[in-house]
Amino acid sequence: MVDCIASEDRLCLSQAIERSIEQRTCRRVHDLHVQVSDNRVLVDGATESYYIKQLAIQGVFEILRSADGTEVTVNIQVISSPFRPEPRVPAYQGV
Repeated sequence: MVDCIASEDRLCLSQAIERSIEQRTCRRVHDLHVQVSDNRVLVDGATESYYIKQLAIQGVFEILRSADGTEVTVNIQVISSPFRPEPRVPAYQGV
């Protein structure tokens, strides 16, 4: 992974970042796309919680820890799942 940074291989670096995010989040970032340009990394995707988004950010910095001066933009949207049922509120049962 550090070899990607040292050689400035953009494809290698973007793939390493994607793998790191997928491993940390157990593939819970959907439509994941990583773009690497000169001193910039752009991460796009969607997930169901801010915790997963935080794990994805940690995955990016795990790879970039030795790349000083790299600007990172994370555009991971947190959306609610249409398949997740809404929390149920118990009915009021008067005393």
